[in-house]
Amino acid sequence: MRELLSNAIRQKGREFVQNEQVAVTTRQHLGDTAAEVQGKVFCSFGFVHHPRINVVELRDANVVTDYTCDCYEGNGASGFCSHCAALAIAAYGDDREIIFEKHSGQGAAAGTGRLFQPIPMEQVQIEEDRQDAFGRYAAARVFCDFGFVHHPRLHILGSDEVADYSCDCYEYAASKGMCAHCQVLLCKLKQTDGAEEGPDTEAASDTEETPTEEPEPTPEDPLQSAPVTEADWFAAEEATAPPEEEASASSEEEPAPLQEENDSSDVPRSMQILLGESTETQEPVYWCPNDTEQVFHTNMGIIGTMGTGKTQFTKSLVTQLYRQQHNNFDGQRLGILIFDYKGDYNESKPGFVRATHARILKAYRLPFNPFSLTEIRPKPQLPIHIANTFTDTIAKIYGLGPKQSASLLRCIIQAYQNCGIVPGDPTTWKRPAPTFSQVYDVYCANDDIKKNDSLYAVMEKLFQFQIFEDSPERTKSLFALLNGVVVLDLSGYDADIQNLIVAITLDLFYSQMQNSGSSRMDKRYRQLKKLILVDEADNFMSQNFPALKKILKEGREFGVGTILSTQFLTHFGTGSDDYSKYILTWAVHNVADLKRSDVEFVFQTDAVPAETERIFHQIKALEKHQSIVKIGNAPLISIQDMPFWKLVSDPQD
Repeated sequence: MRELLSNAIRQKGREFVQNEQVAVTTRQHLGDTAAEVQGKVFCSFGFVHHPRINVVELRDANVVTDYTCDCYEGNGASGFCSHCAALAIAAYGDDREIIFEKHSGQGAAAGTGRLFQPIPMEQVQIEEDRQDAFGRYAAARVFCDFGFVHHPRLHILGSDEVADYSCDCYEYAASKGMCAHCQVLLCKLKQTDGAEEGPDTEAASDTEETPTEEPEPTPEDPLQSAPVTEADWFAAEEATAPPEEEASASSEEEPAPLQEENDSSDVPRSMQILLGESTETQEPVYWCPNDTEQVFHTNMGIIGTMGTGKTQFTKSLVTQLYRQQHNNFDGQRLGILIFDYKGDYNESKPGFVRATHARILKAYRLPFNPFSLTEIRPKPQLPIHIANTFTDTIAKIYGLGPKQSASLLRCIIQAYQNCGIVPGDPTTWKRPAPTFSQVYDVYCANDDIKKNDSLYAVMEKLFQFQIFEDSPERTKSLFALLNGVVVLDLSGYDADIQNLIVAITLDLFYSQMQNSGSSRMDKRYRQLKKLILVDEADNFMSQNFPALKKILKEGREFGVGTILSTQFLTHFGTGSDDYSKYILTWAVHNVADLKRSDVEFVFQTDAVPAETERIFHQIKALEKHQSIVKIGNAPLISIQDMPFWKLVSDPQD
């Protein structure tokens, strides 16, 4: 059955093309009239979708015979999404009819034009599987492409009759059909049941344990063991993670800090991150970010010249933090925000994205609002404080004068008032805050402001780049956005835009951090709630933005740690700020043009020349994937790194 493309989907596709958000990556001819076209569509919230269409090229029209996309948008029963439409328009122009064949068949998910690609079983983590008088209930997390994590739930009667199901994906919301995530959960349950010999489902429910496959135990020392696959690592971690029921029961019984008698428990109370092994003793060297006996706070500095293994070390660190969230104090989930200046963590590095299920945000219509007042600790005249912080950041980066700063501040306050938000009336602060596009409109409408100075250039640049989302209803709290690994891809942008985005994001992060409440702890262990990684941080640190220093100084109280990665030790002492005094953990790789004064500055050895000389020669002698590590007050250790490629057995990433 063939149908013309609907006007709504075609119009949405046009918008993608007009905004130059579509790239045709490949076009392969399969015969005289048939072709396969693939592309990328850059959407809101930083998503990058990858539509593919098979087309029969007729004289006056194109017939799309097959299509697929990694979105869950669909179009009711038709399933032909706007990303596929945009790809067709970009490839063939907008003056031809687009006809698509409407697929159907058993097993096809509603809202798609073809069967879903199967989801690998190792990407399904069962979180609940219980039986009662009304049937069997199961829930899971399904790790999908591009960092999505979906949460399907099933209610099963008898052996295989599905009485109810739900999911948080777009496909289920649009059609109420059993989505691919619910289907793969059902398959996982059947596979698990089939693997069990002996206890049936009813017997298993008596123990209230989630049935899982028994993987091989994780090697105690990965450096000494044979290479393992990424799936093996995930399976091993699932086997060693404490059951969800036990964790929740513990928190209900002991809402206060855990008692000292539990300190001797065999249950891990801290994430143990394998940095590498000692080059002298070959013993593993672990960093335990929750253990206050090892480190008082989790700030870390990673230094190394290009090609020394610094990025591989950092990727390994982030991946292990993500995978060991279940060992965080009190089972606290960890949000990791990566500012990626060079593109080392984006979709061009699929191994890292797969290993961490990272969500990639492009610097285009970022889904948080720098003028938001939600999840920020109230204070008198709060909107003016937020407006002033934004104005100061813009003025610092672009060198605005006092009059220009005052003009920008007035425009922001007026935009708040246009949204019904009165600075002196806290009852109005819960209303949707203005976006940058609304501030820009106020600026353009103000005839008293000159339109040929540096402020005008800044406003035009920010408006044209469309860095922030212009629809308030499509934004969310930055803290809420940081669930798992989130990469803010800044690669390819000018340095001023990069620093602006980092500065504004950290301003908002700091405000919401203060409102998030103190992290829980007992006499020894502390929660780690959020972690910030600034890669190639030298340009940003040199600007001396106050938010970074505040997060470094105050983050421990709120369970926030910061990792700063750069090429030279001297970068930690740029300008008027000495960032090194906020760092307790160091990993120093080989550094070009190293000076003894650099060693004295970072390691505070100026009073002990012999120690300075020893460390200097140690650093200069380091080979690739080797580093000098200092954790808290412990002595320096020379280690053979645990690089990311070895962690996941993928030398190509």
